[in-house]
Amino acid sequence: MQQPQALWHLENIDVTHLLCPTKLGNEQLMAQHTYRRFKKGEPVYVPDDLSDRIFFINEGRIKISVMNEEGKEITKAI
Repeated sequence: MQQPQALWHLENIDVTHLLCPTKLGNEQLMAQHTYRRFKKGEPVYVPDDLSDRIFFINEGRIKISVMNEEGKEITKAI
């Protein structure tokens, strides 16, 4: 079974230089990243949003869902 193209990209890109404080000074790490808090139920991405960033979850859980043709929310993962 062939893996989706997006997963291949994630598995083959080294992002440790973006996150690891030993490879990047703490001040530089803080300057390059934005920390955000989301309230329960608040969307992180909605359809039509520009997908120009990636979020790493530090604490808590997220629900991944889509809306079907009738407008009903379909949960994909938690």
